[in-house]
Amino acid sequence: MRKAICFGEVLWDIFPSGKVIGGAPLQVAARLSSLGVPSRIVSKIGNDAEGRTLLQNIQNLNLTGVYVKIDQNFPTGEAIVHFDDNGEAVYDVKSPAAWDNIDLSTEIEDAVGAADIFVYGSLAARSDVSRKTLYNLLEIAKYKVFDVNVRKPFCDMDEIIKLMRKADLIKLNEAELRYLAKHLGADNESLELNILFLSEYTETAQICVTRGTNGAVLLTGEQLYSHPGFEVDIVDTISSGDNFLAALLSKIMDCETEEDYNEALTFANALGAVAATKKGPTSKISKDEVLQLIQGQLS
Repeated sequence: MRKAICFGEVLWDIFPSGKVIGGAPLQVAARLSSLGVPSRIVSKIGNDAEGRTLLQNIQNLNLTGVYVKIDQNFPTGEAIVHFDDNGEAVYDVKSPAAWDNIDLSTEIEDAVGAADIFVYGSLAARSDVSRKTLYNLLEIAKYKVFDVNVRKPFCDMDEIIKLMRKADLIKLNEAELRYLAKHLGADNESLELNILFLSEYTETAQICVTRGTNGAVLLTGEQLYSHPGFEVDIVDTISSGDNFLAALLSKIMDCETEEDYNEALTFANALGAVAATKKGPTSKISKDEVLQLIQGQLS
């Protein structure tokens, strides 16, 4: 059975309507666990009421292990969320936070070394301590998955490039791909050409680009796979990308044939779409719901 470790931020996403638990690594770990991939989260919370409540919520997610330590110097993380004129979420991620201070331990090194999948993002590299820990763990990890997050002001392009070059799989959205490709000197209008450019530039064999309601494209080796997405009644898209990534990771390491990769991409798109029909980042999603959506498209 595959096992996963997700490294980085755990925090409260604070909306005008209230707060919910957040952080991409946490959401990916929670969904992976629900899909039968035992997963653990490595992070930190503050020694405060918000941290204690957050930890209780994390423990209720049925993760197989939680390496969430208490930091005595920094508060539990928060991100203030509002929406722009296009309805896209904009995050004000507070700094510093406890997850900026994730230090290395033998316990964490052993866990990462034993895991099959190691998921990390660019936000976790915004501080010296967590960044140093991350790079140490990347030397130990087996299959390394970089979830790109181009989020200003925490957008150090040199750091993002370094982290991409450490990855076996890079996951990003279409806007992030265009931004990175242009920054790196590519002059392509084509999504596929930008993916191939980024793969060659970073020497990364697998790249997955999510396209919102238009589905996703996956490069593995020299083969491109695509899926047009699913039409659903959207309620909340905040965690769709994280749910998509978890679903893809639950399948991709066992893929051998073109059919396998197409099925993995279909499953990931379907689960991400189902997540968008539900409120909240860690809503319950059954495999039956996902399979019904897939069968509905095929029929």
